[in-house]
Amino acid sequence: MKKIILLFVTLVSLFVFQNNVSADTLDDNIPQMTLSEALKSGEKEVIITEIDIPEAAKVLNSIRMRMPRSADGDWVYMYTAEPYAFYRHSKTKKWKMVQVTPTWTHVQNTVVNGWISSMAGGYDYATSFGQRKP
Repeated sequence: MKKIILLFVTLVSLFVFQNNVSADTLDDNIPQMTLSEALKSGEKEVIITEIDIPEAAKVLNSIRMRMPRSADGDWVYMYTAEPYAFYRHSKTKKWKMVQVTPTWTHVQNTVVNGWISSMAGGYDYATSFGQRKP
């Protein structure tokens, strides 16, 4: 009975607390910082001055960019790593990180997915720790 109530409360909260996050189109109002500073700051939208995490730089720099038609350049969507989406400016080549999933929704999704996986007997790193491989 407790599990049913917990599931009901979780599902209701997903719909009640859901909200949309949109990107700011005026770059003057957006703070600029490195990727690691942006992740620590909790800002909803930042322009990334330097990708100082090697693994992220490898992934982001390997993505091919489609060229927009504007001579001034545009922010072009490149990649999503929940809860953030990454855009690259076609002229300046700077990166913009936009939080596309609200923090609370992302936490709820992570908790609910983990809880459902554990209830369904999901096999992952946490459940495989210490087990021998065949």
